[in-house]
Formats: sequence, C-alpha cells, structure tokens
Amino acid sequence: MFIIVVFVLLLLSFSCKSDGDNYYSKQSDKNKIILQIDSLSYSLQDIDREIEYELYDFRYNYINSLISRKLIELEAEKYNLSPDNYIELNINTKINNISRTEIMNYLIANNIDASNETNYKKAGEYLLLIKRKKIQSELIDSLSVNYKVWVLLKPPERKRRFLKHLYTYITDKPNTVSEIYFIYELECPNCQVMKNKIDSLKEKLVKLKICYVPYGANISFSDLALEAAYLENKYWDLSELFREHNVYINDTLTILKFLRQLDIDSRNVTDSAKTFLFKEKLETNAKILSYAGIYSVPTIIINGKILPDNFTFREVEKEINLSLKKIQL
Repeated sequence: MFIIVVFVLLLLSFSCKSDGDNYYSKQSDKNKIILQIDSLSYSLQDIDREIEYELYDFRYNYINSLISRKLIELEAEKYNLSPDNYIELNINTKINNISRTEIMNYLIANNIDASNETNYKKAGEYLLLIKRKKIQSELIDSLSVNYKVWVLLKPPERKRRFLKHLYTYITDKPNTVSEIYFIYELECPNCQVMKNKIDSLKEKLVKLKICYVPYGANISFSDLALEAAYLENKYWDLSELFREHNVYINDTLTILKFLRQLDIDSRNVTDSAKTFLFKEKLETNAKILSYAGIYSVPTIIINGKILPDNFTFREVEKEINLSLKKIQL
C-alpha cells in the first residue's frame, strides 16, 4: 500500500512539472498568438513591439530602485546600521525645514494664491519632498562610485530624426564633433543636480555641443528668466549664476537681482504674451519627445544614443569620452 501511494505521488509530481514546463516554454515563445479579434491575430512579439519603450522604462526603473536599495543596505552593513537607521542619519537629518521665504517665493513664482492656507501647506510639503529627493539622489550618486554597478539592459532603438525639431538652448561653438541633448525640467531635483554637472562640461570639452531642451507642464519663474536671457543672448551668463548660487525655482528675488546684474529686461519675464509663446514651445517639445518614447526627465541623448533612466554623471562622461575617441580614430 505504501509503495503504491509513493508511486502515485511521484507520478503526479512529474506530471505537474511537465505541464508547468510546457506552459512556460510555450508562453516564452514570442510567436505564440495571445490575442485574436475576429480575423486579426496578435503574437506576444507584436504586443511587446507596441510597448517596448514602456517595458524598457519599467524594467530600468525597477533596476535602479533595486540598485538604490542594495547600495544603502551594503553601506549600512559597513557601519553596523540597519538600512532605516542609515537613511535617518544620512538623509532625514540633513533635511532642514522649509522657510517661510522659500514657500512664499515658490507660490509667487508659480502664480499661486499665497493667502490660502491649504496652498501654503501643500507648497511646504512639496518643497520638502523636492529637498529630500535631491539629497537622496546625491547620496546614491556618491555611493555608486564605491561599488561596481553594471546595468546591462539595453534600451530599444528609437527614432533620432526628432532631435532637429526640438526647441533648444544651444552652446555656440565652432567645429564641434560630439553633441549632447539634455532634457530637463527645473522643478525636478535630479535635473537641477545634473544640469549643474552638465554645465561644468561646457568649458572642459571644447568640441562638445550642448543642447538644453526645456520640458514640462509647469513653468516656473526661473524658466521664464532663462528664456528671456536666451532671447537676449545671455542664457549662459544667467545659467552660470544659477549654478554658482544653486538658485532655481524658489528664490524669485535673487533671480530678479541676477536679471538686473546682466541688464536683462525683467518685463520680458512677466509678459503674458511671451509666457504663452514659451508654453507653446514646451508643448511642442513634449509632443516630439513622446513620439520618440521619452516621457521622463532628466534624459540625456549623446550623438543620437538615449541613455537609460537614472543614469549617473560618470556614465555621461564615459559616453562622451567614447564618442570623442571614436571620432578621433
């Protein structure tokens, strides 16, 4: 009796394993039909081709979330701390309270009713979140230098002809042999950090053409100030002041001081007609970039190659150096 029971259990286990293996092997076949609508048939490959950008972004975002988590765990273990305690020590304790001046400057710059208590509270929470993300991003970027991190997931090929149709701020350099497109939104903390680093390349690499691509639905006072400066051929002067003083969206008074210092007419920043035109330019950029499968910032494109999401500055420098070497060869 015992032998019969054992035999039956073994038979069932092999049977289940075989069915399961067949099921997954069949499902992994990209030519397998997974959808039929009347006479139309769609394979797994057809569906994957339709959503290849979304699949890639989902995978890469998860990979980078995993990288952040594991780097913090490894660093915490080095100091005999739990990950939560490490985060508390290296992120939470470095987040200072948002001042009333910062909140008011943000509300005024974005034309939000500053007298409304709810607006004031939400603005404070938003600015606190921005500050936390910025500190965390800088921490992960610094930790990635200490560990060997290789992301081998390759981005899908994307159409490159869209670049020439984007509205950009371009460095004026003769005889450039390599180009980098930096797509950014000034309210994005990662964009602020990366923009400062990209700006630093402008003087170091004389053969590098840098194209800054403004993006996003929210137009800040800083965006309008940079646009006004660009129209007066002073974009790089104002951008350099922003970088030196780490000023972007929250300090309207300082930005006005910069405009006076560079002799830029501040009325061009508050002109509603110019604001409308700039908004149209951003909307056009958004449509062009969505056509190319780009939906997030910061995004960097080096000689037509789109870098994966959550790239590090070291990866940017590496790609630039490789492109320059290829051209020299």
